[in-house]
Amino acid sequence: MLPFIEFRNDGKTLFISGFANITEKESNFISENGKTFKEIILPKAFDKALKRANDVMLLFNHKEDRVLGSKQNGVRMFENDIGLKIEAEINDETIVSKVKENRSFLNGWSFGFISREQKYQTKDDYQQRLISDLDLIEVSLLGGMTKPAYPSATAIEVRSDGTLERRFTEFEPSTVESVDLSRYENLIKYYNLKGLKI
Repeated sequence: MLPFIEFRNDGKTLFISGFANITEKESNFISENGKTFKEIILPKAFDKALKRANDVMLLFNHKEDRVLGSKQNGVRMFENDIGLKIEAEINDETIVSKVKENRSFLNGWSFGFISREQKYQTKDDYQQRLISDLDLIEVSLLGGMTKPAYPSATAIEVRSDGTLERRFTEFEPSTVESVDLSRYENLIKYYNLKGLKI
């Protein structure tokens, strides 16, 4: 998914805006503990998590020593009709420099969570895992050699101690500095994100 990328403050700050997850959209198949399923995070799951959390860190490539900001420190994290949206100003000199050289340096979002409420159901000939509530542990901006496990989809990366899970969403960075979409183009984009064909 294309994020919005803009340089600010004479090129010293990078503003990025995009979706870390699209709610109600199926993931690719996930295999876990002998079970194979597709996962859907339901609307309001992120909203509940963000209201409950004291803070959620924005990291680079899941590295705790590469904190780019947090919910309490300038990063906007919110759920809208499409999904979990992140808006952040990045002041990390290395990241800003790498993106100036090559916008494809940034290649996706990831988020770590613990499921609080879920259910499984059968659809056609496979299982769906529906997550209606979760604890959002962290969100990561991915760059360099760290790439999402599956292109253009949400997918599992790791589960540790039976609880923490990470999901990836890949995007291709936009080469356009500023995008001004009309109302109808925005509606088409919204429906496409939700998987509807127009």
